[in-house]
Amino acid sequence: MSLSHNWIRSLTRSGDDSSPSSSFSSSSRPSFALERIDLSHNHLHVLHSGVLAGGAFPSLRHLNLSGNAIHTVAPSAVVLPALQTLDLSDNALEEVWRHLFEWSPSLSEVALAGNRLSSLDDGALATVLSLSLLDLSRNQLMRVEAGALAGVNVTHLDLSDNALRRVPAAALARAAAVRTLLLDGNHFRSLDRGSLADVPAEFVSVSRCPSLERAEAGAVERARNLRALTLNSNPRLSYVSPEVARDAPKLTAIDLSRNGLYALVIEKNKINRIALLLIPCVICLFAGVLPALGSSVPPCLVLGRQPLPLPLLTGMDSGPGQWRRRED
Repeated sequence: MSLSHNWIRSLTRSGDDSSPSSSFSSSSRPSFALERIDLSHNHLHVLHSGVLAGGAFPSLRHLNLSGNAIHTVAPSAVVLPALQTLDLSDNALEEVWRHLFEWSPSLSEVALAGNRLSSLDDGALATVLSLSLLDLSRNQLMRVEAGALAGVNVTHLDLSDNALRRVPAAALARAAAVRTLLLDGNHFRSLDRGSLADVPAEFVSVSRCPSLERAEAGAVERARNLRALTLNSNPRLSYVSPEVARDAPKLTAIDLSRNGLYALVIEKNKINRIALLLIPCVICLFAGVLPALGSSVPPCLVLGRQPLPLPLLTGMDSGPGQWRRRED
């Protein structure tokens, strides 16, 4: 059922004689087997207790409430045992309440992008421990409490375009598993040692960060599941340590493109398996590249889509070094 782009201002239970004409009414008795309701782009502000509860929608799997002005969700407002996807993006929520999810045990996708969230508190996700998507992008997140992600197994975690000044490493380390972690567009000035320590993600992106200037040695540490690291399109990035990743035995690709970096100068014979995407900004490369990652697979440099064998200039004694930003 699609009711998007209307003028619905409230959700009410049937039998409420005071319900205005601009409302959507649900019944306590099971409706026909609705699996999807789209109430996006209406004028909802508050979800009152019981409006999406009481067995009215026992088969509802997808609920889209995006593009409203919802700022309050009462306890027991959403009691949908079969619900799998909940889209509350582009509303006016300032808090993630535990009761928002506790009566929908089948949830697998939660979209909260584009709200006014400034923090993610301990226990907020305690009842949704397995998700394919948790989208918290485009909020005002400045803090993620250490226990906010405890035990959560999420395929795609999006924390991009928030106001984070430090990577919430303690919270991320307590997640059970993360496949893809997006931290793009935040306010990090540097990735210090341990910024991404013990994070269980397979793919991590820290891109489009306007203030990011440095990535220090050990910024990624004890990342046993990490396969790919993306640090691209950071206009002020001026230094990336050659040991930015430590103890990452599965790491096979690092994307350092579009950072304005000038040169890569590193200790030779320090890597056995890595792929680097550096174009268009790298001018020269002295072979070696990053700390030992423990594999016999030949390293390669990825230029666009064409892999080229490394080492390049392997006989040159490069000594310790770094990626440097272009001076001009």
